[in-house]
Amino acid sequence: MNIALVKHGVPILGVIYVPVFDLLYFSLLGEGAYKLEQAGTVIDNFSFDSLKSASMRMPLFTNKTTYTVVASKSHLSEETKLYIDQLKANHGDLLFNSKGSSLKLCLIAEGDAHIYPRLSPTSEWDIAAGHAIVLAAGGTVENFHTKESLLYNKEDLLNPWFIAKGC
Repeated sequence: MNIALVKHGVPILGVIYVPVFDLLYFSLLGEGAYKLEQAGTVIDNFSFDSLKSASMRMPLFTNKTTYTVVASKSHLSEETKLYIDQLKANHGDLLFNSKGSSLKLCLIAEGDAHIYPRLSPTSEWDIAAGHAIVLAAGGTVENFHTKESLLYNKEDLLNPWFIAKGC
């Protein structure tokens, strides 16, 4: 489940819930990004402050030494493969991790991955919540070509290619 609140094109609040793992990621720009394991045990007392106090503030991992890339195995375009090859040339050995769409952004926010290149189509609803979480954790989600932050609530709901990076 992905929920985002967008203000003036910028995702300012993000919620991602993964029922199979009972895992909740949430953020509010200016208040931080958080990860809550066993979320079902505290959801009854649903206030931002109570969730924050039961959660871990992200990024969780800030000194990860092996350069880690997250990308989709099922949507791995030729352009993405070439980009990852460039990263290998620049960073030597790197770890490759594949997760579902918004979970890749959560790995960036956690600090468990350094970069998520998405050089194939996505829609706003696929990544807005994850983008909000990455922003609140100190990372970026930028247009691959212009290097500007992605904007939302556009007339065309398809996103440009993007690169998400942690702090």
